[in-house]
Amino acid sequence: MKTKSLAILAMVILVHGAAQLARAALVDSNSIIEDNIEYYIQADKSIYNLGESVEILYRVTNLGEDPVILGISKRSPYCYEFFITDENNNHVWKWPWDVPISSANFSLGPYESREYQFAWNMINDNGTLGNGDDYTVSPGTYEISGGLFITPPKPNLSVLIQIIPEPATIALLGVGGFILRHNFSSS
Repeated sequence: MKTKSLAILAMVILVHGAAQLARAALVDSNSIIEDNIEYYIQADKSIYNLGESVEILYRVTNLGEDPVILGISKRSPYCYEFFITDENNNHVWKWPWDVPISSANFSLGPYESREYQFAWNMINDNGTLGNGDDYTVSPGTYEISGGLFITPPKPNLSVLIQIIPEPATIALLGVGGFILRHNFSSS
C-alpha cells in the first residue's frame, strides 16, 4: 500500500511539473500596424506563479522605407504609460508615476525599432505613489494595457495574463489532502 501511495504521489508531482514546463513557453502578445508603424506589446508568459516577476516588452517599429518622427501627445507628460487592471477592471498598477520624458519627439529610421522593457512584481500599488499601502495581488486574470502616447493618439494595446498560486502551495494542498484521505481510509 505504501509503494502504491508513493507512486501516486510521484505521478501527481510529475504531471504538475510537466504542466508547468509546457505553459512556461507560452508568450502573450498583441500588435497593431498603422501608417507603416507597428506598435507591439508582449508579456513574457501567459501564466505566472504568484510572486513571479512579469516581464513586459513594448516596441514601436518603422516598417516603411522613409524615416518617421513621432511626437509626444500633450495629454501625457511622459512617453509611455501602462496600466494593470484585475478581472473586475479595478486599478492594480500604473507605470510610470509622473516620470517626465527627456524630449517631445523621437525619430525612427527605415525598419528601425525602439523598445521599452519593464517588470511588474505583482504588487497592487493601491492607486498611490507611496508604497506604504501596497500589497501583493491575488491569483486571477489581469490585463496589461497601454503604450506610446504620440500625436495623433494611437489605440492602447493589451495582453491578458493569469496568476495562479505557487506550485509549492498546490503541492502542499495535494499532499495534505492525500494524507488526510489516507488516514481516514485506514482508520
